[in-house]
Amino acid sequence: GDVFRLPQLADTLEAMAREGWQRFYRHELGRAMIEQFGPEQGGMITAEDLDNYQVIFREPLTLNYGDVRVLTNPPPAAGGPMIALMLRLLSHCELASHDPFGTDHARLLCHAMAVADEARNEDLEQALGSSFQRWADVFVARLDDAKLTPAKTTQERPCTTHISVLDRHGNAASVTFSFGEGNAHVIGNSGIVMNNLMGEEDLFPKGFSAAPTGERLNTMMAPTLLLADD
Repeated sequence: GDVFRLPQLADTLEAMAREGWQRFYRHELGRAMIEQFGPEQGGMITAEDLDNYQVIFREPLTLNYGDVRVLTNPPPAAGGPMIALMLRLLSHCELASHDPFGTDHARLLCHAMAVADEARNEDLEQALGSSFQRWADVFVARLDDAKLTPAKTTQERPCTTHISVLDRHGNAASVTFSFGEGNAHVIGNSGIVMNNLMGEEDLFPKGFSAAPTGERLNTMMAPTLLLADD
């Protein structure tokens, strides 16, 4: 029953809405990041990095699943294509006929996730296209397994939880919390915690220093919309 509040973050979001996020980003957040994490403090973030960053607008990756139209993020991000591959694999399984808290439902989801994760290490666009049947065969073969294969580790792995809420008035809010993968550094008094994306082992198994300079990250994030009944 406890109430969790982030008053600094609330003030920051209100200031962004009032002043415009670009101005706030360039002046308030940008200055605070360089002061805290710039070269003079032993960090790697420079004003040139912030100035040169460009937002790229891309056409969404779209597919049909049942009676709905799915729009998710396209390559080079991996998250959207992985969701698309999982939905295509599950589209022939009558998933809705299984108890959502039952073993069969969990087995179907887990096997689809495992196949998509393996395909991520290859070419996801090929997995969605010309080589889809091969991954479908892998998925079907795994459905015959009596048990799910347990993780090959005894250590607790960090994980991310995402919650989206929509109300009857059309308002939407979402919260993402990464447990064990944040870096505990807050930007000034903004209430915004710096990301630790370069430290995620599944994205950079050889370490962040092996990442090519200037290339966009192959992230797992997957903002997704389902469109039904207009």
